[in-house]
Amino acid sequence: MPTEPNLTGIANQVCLNGELVEKHQARVSPFDRGYLFADGVYEGVGFATGRMLDNPGHFARLNDSLKALGIANPWSDQQIAAMQQALLKANECDEGFCYYQITRGEANRDFAFPEQTHARLLMFLQPRPLLETREAEQGVQVGCVPEQRWKARSIKSIALLPQVLAKQQARDAGWFEGWMVENGEVNEGSSTSAFIINQAGEVQTAPLSERILPGVTRRAVLELAGEQGFAIREAHFTPEQAHQAREAFLTSASQLVTPIVGVDNQPIANGKPGEITGLLRRLYIERYLSGKS
Repeated sequence: MPTEPNLTGIANQVCLNGELVEKHQARVSPFDRGYLFADGVYEGVGFATGRMLDNPGHFARLNDSLKALGIANPWSDQQIAAMQQALLKANECDEGFCYYQITRGEANRDFAFPEQTHARLLMFLQPRPLLETREAEQGVQVGCVPEQRWKARSIKSIALLPQVLAKQQARDAGWFEGWMVENGEVNEGSSTSAFIINQAGEVQTAPLSERILPGVTRRAVLELAGEQGFAIREAHFTPEQAHQAREAFLTSASQLVTPIVGVDNQPIANGKPGEITGLLRRLYIERYLSGKS
């Protein structure tokens, strides 16, 4: 007899197409194009004190990704936000990560888009510390891995096998994250954006293009850094430049701003979380928990 999957990290109530159901009762058709073709997109947003952090930014990216794949979204931003609040209330969650995805829906198996489908939505919560974490306090290690993704990386597609392999390669090496390297340059992490404070004191990260995902937290952090008067450099950097950086950090909705203390088993500066990184993390949390964003 098959055993029940380990879903302890997922809150009990999940949302399927606007309806709340228990996670062990949630079912998706095997003929859903998300299951057959990874034909869908996803978003993830952190939450704390009953508030989603930068929801408008995530909605904008969701709709851009849906448009890129030609998937009609039957839910408005307001309806999705209401689902999020219903999940928070039903699960009595205070802090963690909200994941949701929209697929093209159920159809006969054919590579081309079917003429008539109805998009399907799945949403769930992962309760966990977000504002105060061991990773934020102590910093994390990352390492460089080969870039293996498709070319349209700016679309937040649910086709994540290359990222899964990159993350596992990193974990097997004892690293928290894998930085994906292409033509000798760091694009981004398997599930995070990659930053350094370079030798000139600039906040440096790869420029927006088809080579990277337009990180919502990435955008917010660049805005905050600019407001603080830091010079911004949107340009790819090499692993060697990262090894010599003053600081390094990663950003994502689930990690916010997290210091990197080593790259490829080489310490960054003194091997401790950097001051600028800590400042940017504090500013990010203050802005998106203040209710003014």
